[in-house]
Amino acid sequence: GIVTDDRSTVLRPSPEDFAVADTFLEPLKGRPIAALHPGAGKLENQWPADRFAAIARRLLDEGWSVYGIEGPTDGPASQALLESLGQQLPVLRDVGIATVGAALAASDLALVNDTGVMHVAGAVGTPTIALFGPTASDTWKPPSEQVRVLQSPTGSMEGLGVDQVWSALQGAANSAKGRGGVGPSAAVTDS
Repeated sequence: GIVTDDRSTVLRPSPEDFAVADTFLEPLKGRPIAALHPGAGKLENQWPADRFAAIARRLLDEGWSVYGIEGPTDGPASQALLESLGQQLPVLRDVGIATVGAALAASDLALVNDTGVMHVAGAVGTPTIALFGPTASDTWKPPSEQVRVLQSPTGSMEGLGVDQVWSALQGAANSAKGRGGVGPSAAVTDS
């Protein structure tokens, strides 16, 4: 058999998946692109929508293009994010997981809850901040160096603050710049 220490997951979307993702992302090009996935199958794994909206606002204010990812059960979380933000964002929905992977692969940054989308982001190598509340990140974090974890100190998603998440996103964005993934050097700044 084959022996390896590399336990990374790899997802290779098809050319058709990349074409669908490219069509969706076309209006967002020209600026760094951030993906937000506010949903989760378990409500206790969802970071509050108003906090996702606060991050979206900061990213938009800093010159990023931002879009949401919505899975089959994520409609209420996506809607809550958009309502809290007070404006529309493009939302990738009603597509297969490989198309989600293609969109994430073309994105410069992702902010996700502890969900399957987190594993997809890791599998395509997108710089990602993964938010964990009640579940153990050391058990469920994808084996990707591109995925950074924020584990709530309280065991609940409410224990993660906007400033803490923003700081982590800055670090991930700076790493992405080093790999040639992010546009303007001032895309993320302290505020």
